[in-house]
Amino acid sequence: MNLKKLLQTKYILVVLTVSLYACGGSKEGKNDNADTGKDTAKNIVNDIKEQNKKVLTKIPEPSEIPYMIKQTGAEFDPKLANSPASSDKYKTTNSKAALNLGVYATDLGYMVIYDKVQNAIDYMNATQGLADKLGIAGAFSPATVKRFKDNLSSIDSLTKIINESMKKSDDYLKSEERNDIAALIFTGSFLEGLFVATELVANYPKDELPEEARIQVLVGLVREVIKQKVPLGELIKALKSLNDKPADVNKLVTDLEELYKIYEDLNMEEKIRKNKGDLILSDKSLIGITKKVNAIRADIVN
Repeated sequence: MNLKKLLQTKYILVVLTVSLYACGGSKEGKNDNADTGKDTAKNIVNDIKEQNKKVLTKIPEPSEIPYMIKQTGAEFDPKLANSPASSDKYKTTNSKAALNLGVYATDLGYMVIYDKVQNAIDYMNATQGLADKLGIAGAFSPATVKRFKDNLSSIDSLTKIINESMKKSDDYLKSEERNDIAALIFTGSFLEGLFVATELVANYPKDELPEEARIQVLVGLVREVIKQKVPLGELIKALKSLNDKPADVNKLVTDLEELYKIYEDLNMEEKIRKNKGDLILSDKSLIGITKKVNAIRADIVN
């Protein structure tokens, strides 16, 4: 049950309870209980808002998935990141801008982690433009861009700036009750990281490494993809709880639910627990996930 339905159900139960109790009491009792019921319902609303604010805390930071990818030994592939030259076409709607701000944030992290700092400047500029569109320019301000450029020799400093900027935008959006934009930014960031990981597995060269070394790289990458099932579930919860979702966001939720179903059907965690990981830790295991992620990402960036 999503947060909106949960709220509606709890509110109805509160109202019914108050009404039944009030029927057997004095007039003063009715007023007291009615006030109590309103307070209780208000508290439920506030509790669910707070729960929704926290639901995205399990989503990886923009630099986290690229960092985990690099740790597996996978090489950088410049074709995977979305071109920063496309950023202007994402300013048509807030949902499109938010999703692609997330995409560029992860691409920015990908560039930085692999020390492609000159390319990273273009991605920082792209995120700044989309942040302006969304009214969160402070998170990617000219001062932030300057700080970024001043620290091009330090990967640690650059990743810290990226993650801080995303955190700043998230905090601002939540304080302004714009949870929809915050959720979409995190969705774009998460999906881009998953896209890069799955594409690296699907297209990993077969002739550059001995087979045993290649398998070791793929095992690491596949494990990272498997780990994303939990944050994927968190994203679905957050997006389903949003009110008045536009059609493109409703479609995105449906697509993400289909992706989650693919994860569940593979049941990778259980196979690993039963020491059958060697049967699924290969590039063939991720064909369904890879195709679905590719399709969702194409809808976002095209």
